[in-house]
Amino acid sequence: MAWMEFEKVKSYEHKSKEGERALLSQLEKGKKLSKSDLCSLVQCYCVEEATTDIDRIALREYVRTISKLGDRFFATDWERGLKDFDDLYYMQPFEVQLEEYEKTIKVREWNEK
Repeated sequence: MAWMEFEKVKSYEHKSKEGERALLSQLEKGKKLSKSDLCSLVQCYCVEEATTDIDRIALREYVRTISKLGDRFFATDWERGLKDFDDLYYMQPFEVQLEEYEKTIKVREWNEK
């Protein structure tokens, strides 16, 4: 699955230092986050987000959100409901690090003549 380019986003809700420490503690202990915790991680601590394709039948968008807890970053894969706003959080977050480099790609496009 190829992710589109990540875009910087603002968190949807206000962050709390206590909530941040609690989430980080659970992740450090290897505990699974609840749906509520995953929603909080994505909604309150997101810094970047990317999507893949949209499932036009189920009206769902596949999303990877990068969240910042302290000085560490975590990726969470989830599905955004486009019709009924029924988001699905089924994957646990995993720690990531940013690597920036130049990359050259070959592009083929069909354009109007």
